Amino acid sequence: MDKLKKLDAFVSELGLSQKELENWVISRTKVSHKPLIPTALPIVYKRLQEFYVLSGLDMTRKEDVWGWLLPSNIVMKKAKGADSEEDTMSWHGVKNYAESHILNGKIGHLPYSDKLLKTWSPEIVIKARSTAAILNESGIMAEDENLNACWCAEEKMSNCAHTFMLYNSKTSFGNKRFDMDRIVLQF
Repeated sequence: MDKLKKLDAFVSELGLSQKELENWVISRTKVSHKPLIPTALPIVYKRLQEFYVLSGLDMTRKEDVWGWLLPSNIVMKKAKGADSEEDTMSWHGVKNYAESHILNGKIGHLPYSDKLLKTWSPEIVIKARSTAAILNESGIMAEDENLNACWCAEEKMSNCAHTFMLYNSKTSFGNKRFDMDRIVLQF
């Protein structure tokens, strides 16, 4: 019997679910023996629907880099736009995206505007730009300009919600162009 068949039989014997097996694999592959490249903000990696954070850039996991971690367990995507063609950048689309992802066992949600106002300080903007620059230098496309916006948790009507303008740290209400969106989630 080859190794994969033995492994299948063992997993079946233990009664592990697909999710338990995926979590086991992810937990075993998080640790790298190579040193991390220091970054101003911790790097957020994505595997399946789960985020995990390392204190710097692990070059062996370049393809998993999703963004960076801000204070208050807020994660910011490294570039504007959706992860895939199927994802939508509407308020409902990003809200559903947030609620389908996990970080440290917590389900995501859109951040509240007051939390973003407290978090998105000039110091954090500088750290985000520095982190993006290190990613770019390492061959990972990251936008360091912050002339875009993200959705907030507050919805007023079915087609209108609060947005946080990253370029001026102001909250706006209404519709916005989806091509300016950056995904920002809170856990």
